[in-house]
Amino acid sequence: MTESFDSINIEIYNTAWVDVSADVRSNPHPRWNRGIMSNRPQDRVGHPGIFTFTLNNSASNSARLAGYYSPGHANCWVGWTTGLPVRLSFTFETIKYYKYYGRIKPDGIRVEPGIYGARTVDITCGDWMWSAGQHELKNMTYATNQKIGDIVTTVNANMPFSPLATSIATGVETFPTVFDMTTSRTTALAEYTKAALSEWAYIYPRGDQTGGETLVVEKQTTRSASTAVGKISVPVSASYPIEDENADNILDENSATILADTVQDAVFDGLMSDGMQVGYGKTQANRVNSTAYPRRVDAAATTVLWKLEKSFRIASGETITGYRGQYRDPNNLATKVSGISMAAMVSGTDYAATANEDGSGAPKTANLTVTPTFGSEAVIFVLTASADLWVQTLQVKGKGVYTDTTIQSVKEDAASQAIHGVIPISLDFKYQADARKAQVFSAYVIAKEAWPRQSVDSCPIWANAGVTRMMGFLQLEPGSKAEFIETQSAASGDFFIMGYSAEIYPGGLVLWNPVLKDDPGFFAFWELAVSTLGTTTVLG
Repeated sequence: MTESFDSINIEIYNTAWVDVSADVRSNPHPRWNRGIMSNRPQDRVGHPGIFTFTLNNSASNSARLAGYYSPGHANCWVGWTTGLPVRLSFTFETIKYYKYYGRIKPDGIRVEPGIYGARTVDITCGDWMWSAGQHELKNMTYATNQKIGDIVTTVNANMPFSPLATSIATGVETFPTVFDMTTSRTTALAEYTKAALSEWAYIYPRGDQTGGETLVVEKQTTRSASTAVGKISVPVSASYPIEDENADNILDENSATILADTVQDAVFDGLMSDGMQVGYGKTQANRVNSTAYPRRVDAAATTVLWKLEKSFRIASGETITGYRGQYRDPNNLATKVSGISMAAMVSGTDYAATANEDGSGAPKTANLTVTPTFGSEAVIFVLTASADLWVQTLQVKGKGVYTDTTIQSVKEDAASQAIHGVIPISLDFKYQADARKAQVFSAYVIAKEAWPRQSVDSCPIWANAGVTRMMGFLQLEPGSKAEFIETQSAASGDFFIMGYSAEIYPGGLVLWNPVLKDDPGFFAFWELAVSTLGTTTVLG
């Protein structure tokens, strides 16, 4: 039986939420993706979620104005521009499910020119993970003894806006130092990746029933502690009324029958469409190269971590903002370092000025005001002059934090290599200072991936082709666990949904295509390793 949505709505926030669904063309199909679009061991962070659709820009649109979606056009919708929030929702049996939330990308409005063509506008949106990949962190503060939840919360606070909702686990691992490896180009997404790999957990966005964006941070044991598949609701058509002791239906205040809130296991038995892609050996790795990063820290806050190399002029009454100095290893200026415990700047020692460019003339240091803002990777200055002057000296001191001596570990499966050759994988645990932990992670990967096995890379399902498919599409998001049974490929079992792509076909038909990763099994490996490491535990 084919199931139909009550409605499919694409809304754009332009001073208020505006439903533009009537102007969305069915061809090309609206399409989007959410979550982690891979099932490799090292893929731990959601991919940028992209949503594309096409709007009717002719006089037959809902505004009855040609050029309504053309920025700069005389008929353009007031306030229409890039950066506007966009959300996609599906309503089924009166319940609304938001499946996407993002913003129109800076280059996300592409107008088809010409008055005799199709007169359309292609829209491209990016979700939270896309924004995190664009945002370069500025002036992060060095911190100690942090967990993955602390890291993500701090990174989010550095962003220009916040996710609509969060579900952030505290985490298992405690990292001795964080934000000591950021640079001027480090993105929020890069910090998510460092944290997720070092915790051996996942970070991704998922849809919900409130707005379409919940940023999820799992901890190391989240999935291993999941012992059963998830539940999905049974539609009203398959639900049964609640009865009283006389077997009469119980009614609400409007005399409508109250139905039981019935759920069923999320099991897909032969419900997948043609096109399922089952890999074999794609995730195989029989040599795991892991790297941990012990830190070396200066004993005193006296190391010059940045200094001015060439004088520059400031006019009387002028204020210079945004002057930025990236910390460097004084013994190797090509190497960037982090700085902590930054010392207060001393007039005449850490900053000085004169009347002339070559350093001659009257001293002008008293006419120079220097206000530094110290981050873990750089200092940002505000410089003000009360007289014309040339800045001759400008430097900052602190404790340098160095990662110049990493510890690498190699775990191998010789039996697998004898048959398949060497298949390497590299794991970079940026926040792990203890090489023993990196070894344990590597041993886990070798134990699971040394020999070829199946991976479900694509599992297309027509959401409308039955109630289980429909409720699965609506209610199962990245991070959900479900059972998939496919006898021809023998790819059957419990899987976590890593992410999915989907597209809307004419008539409101939706092709939902989740990427699956098998259940990790019992995963309390670090607790085991801590209790026996150095005695009888064999790590591979």
